Amino acid sequence: MNMITFTNAVHLLALSLPVCLVATVAAAQTPPPVDVATMSLNELLGVEVVSTASKFPQEIKEAPASITVITADEIRRYGHRTLADTLRSVRGFYTTYDRNYSYVGMRGFSRPGDYNTRVLLLIDGHRFNDPIYDMAAIGTDFPIDVSAIERVEVIRGPGSSLYGTNAVFAVINVVTRTGAQSKGLRAETSGGSLGTRGAALSFGHLFGGHREMLLAGSVHRANGVKNLHYPEFDEGTPGSGVAVGLDHDEAASLFGSFAVGRFTVRGGAISRTKQVPTASFVSVFGDDRLRLTDDRAFLNLVYDGPAGRGWSATGRLAYDYYGYEGFYPMDYGEPEPVMWLDHARSHVASGEMTLRRRFAGRHLVTVGAEVRRQLRNHMSADDNSGSVVNVHHPGTILGVYVQDELRIFPWLLLNAGARVDRYPTFGSRATPRAGFVLLPRRQTAIKLLHGRAFRAPNAYEMYYYPQMEGRTLEPEAVQNTEVVWEEYISTRVRSAVTAFRYRADQIIEQAAIETDLYFNNVGGVEGSGLEAEVEVKLARGLSSRFSHAYARTLNAVSHTPVSNSPRHLSKLGLQIPVASFFVGLEGQFVGKRQTLGGETLDAFFTPNVILTSPAERRIGFTFGVYNAFNHTYSDPGAEEHVQQSIRQDGRTVLARIRVAF
Repeated sequence: MNMITFTNAVHLLALSLPVCLVATVAAAQTPPPVDVATMSLNELLGVEVVSTASKFPQEIKEAPASITVITADEIRRYGHRTLADTLRSVRGFYTTYDRNYSYVGMRGFSRPGDYNTRVLLLIDGHRFNDPIYDMAAIGTDFPIDVSAIERVEVIRGPGSSLYGTNAVFAVINVVTRTGAQSKGLRAETSGGSLGTRGAALSFGHLFGGHREMLLAGSVHRANGVKNLHYPEFDEGTPGSGVAVGLDHDEAASLFGSFAVGRFTVRGGAISRTKQVPTASFVSVFGDDRLRLTDDRAFLNLVYDGPAGRGWSATGRLAYDYYGYEGFYPMDYGEPEPVMWLDHARSHVASGEMTLRRRFAGRHLVTVGAEVRRQLRNHMSADDNSGSVVNVHHPGTILGVYVQDELRIFPWLLLNAGARVDRYPTFGSRATPRAGFVLLPRRQTAIKLLHGRAFRAPNAYEMYYYPQMEGRTLEPEAVQNTEVVWEEYISTRVRSAVTAFRYRADQIIEQAAIETDLYFNNVGGVEGSGLEAEVEVKLARGLSSRFSHAYARTLNAVSHTPVSNSPRHLSKLGLQIPVASFFVGLEGQFVGKRQTLGGETLDAFFTPNVILTSPAERRIGFTFGVYNAFNHTYSDPGAEEHVQQSIRQDGRTVLARIRVAF
């Protein structure tokens, strides 16, 4: 297959040039970073969340949401390879993989064929869902190597009152490391099963006046599973439907951040190419030309500081690029397969201003406005006979929001707000949120939360398929109610329990008329459940966590279970210091799930065993065995797949060696 081209590499390198230029514009002081990983759970309770839950710094226990923070230390000690690995470890979350992209579900909701559109993904507060497919990239197509992640903040529940579309079931903010946190030159190399190999290089520096910079790059390649058997393609001969050497995955990425005074500029880019062995979208099975390339890039300039007369401000100016190229060999009854060429390109300029001020000592008011201008939103496809698809729908999206955190009593907070978004396709949409936070004592927080969210139909859903001509799509609407109880039993033990209930209406789902795909609003889904977690953090790095989530997700009309919705999810994590190393044990249990065709997939448990050296060592390593029991399991397929289920990897091994200079 084609490798990442020199042109792609040049595009990635070129992105860092404007980053370097913008970084030289000002000088002042940057506050020292908070080392979350070294804190006890009691100390962690008071750590400020980086503007994710309410768009201003606040203690976790006072935030109007159920929040999980995964630190860099946990990511390393549990051997997480991608953001998908990290999210898989989060209470109530689960992931699926179709040999192309990784998808995330939570609270029993993950629709096959959906590109993570009901989760908002942020990088340091910057929106990273692309504007064509609204996809949250969490696999090898995510542009930040795990070694450059400081922490991942997961904010459960609807977030549209502050963030607009996509913030339906969760907002995920990936906070990157700074130059002060990664000082010096660091190199890393990795290799393991399935022909996996990779490298990462970073350089961080703290200048005088607390100016700092970080540059990081990584490359990744994997041959994948050599022989993948799909009985659906046996064609009368059992065992003949084998995809041989068609699971290749490779990516190259760059990331840079510069802080100068109250200004920070960040930029990143990734180019990822993946072979697709499943012959999705009725393409020819076994053809090694079937592959997809995703290119993503962003540049984000942030000001965070005073705005006069008691106001503080966070201002953002950003540019985002997304490019997609797909090569699908199709059988049209001719002697040779005809190549279907699929393209998508988008350029987006955006700006946002958030203002905050405290009034009368009790009100903390937040107001803001956001504009996203889709300069180019183009999709095209041809099959050598001429243009089959050629659509271009640029547009401007506007949003305004207001929020007030009122401290009614020292032990009672009210957080309420709303946002109005304006779209050129369907008009305006308002989404409110309100929550009471009770603090009867320092160790306890009880949260009563209710909010609404929406997801706007994206360009791919509205315009790509010919079957969509004459059809209209309405935005999805979700309302959610939950009760959260967080208890710090001691300085080393934390527990959290959440009961939730939600209803999603006007769900946009993929459907098919014979082999012709289209999208439609199909009604509603009702979900309810309970999540519980206990976390213990003892001396010398010994720690453990256990969580279980129960979710009952039903079709709101027929009251039948929906597909890809496990009722039970259990997570176990254990870090044990042994001599001068750490042994990490992490496992996920996923309950039974149904496929689109009604087939029931077995429950499974996949444990991982990780051995790591201390982070402070100049030369360190991570050695991981994943799916250590070599359990056989499958994830549900989508409408574009012939397969009802897609088999996942068995036992794999990966070793990483890092050197700090």
